[in-house]
Amino acid sequence: MTYRLIHSANKFVPQLNPSVCFNQLVDAYTEYQRVAQEERTKRREIDAWEKAALATIEQRRDVMMQFLDLAFNERAEIFREFFTLADQAIATGDNDQLAVVLASIVEMAKSSPFKDLADLTKVESALDDLDHTWEF
Repeated sequence: MTYRLIHSANKFVPQLNPSVCFNQLVDAYTEYQRVAQEERTKRREIDAWEKAALATIEQRRDVMMQFLDLAFNERAEIFREFFTLADQAIATGDNDQLAVVLASIVEMAKSSPFKDLADLTKVESALDDLDHTWEF
């Protein structure tokens, strides 16, 4: 800052150059405007990223919900068929057939539609692959 000190009433008072002060004010305001524009641009980029991330999450949620709907509907239908076969085996007195059906029911109950979801990296990769075929 350019100024001279002058002695006034036993005090030193800076004597400022108005043009230098004005230039510093303009420089500070210009810098403020530049930084403000950069920050607005960053906020727009963050907003765009947020929208894209939320769209991806929503898409993955929809795929996951479809998977769960199909997996559980399929399992429910298979269990119904097994119990129908068990009822038929009981009605006809076919204990061998009943044992096979009950073993199948137990095996089906042991398996989980979530077992394929245990490896999240595979699931994420599959979700990212638009050509992936989901098997239920």
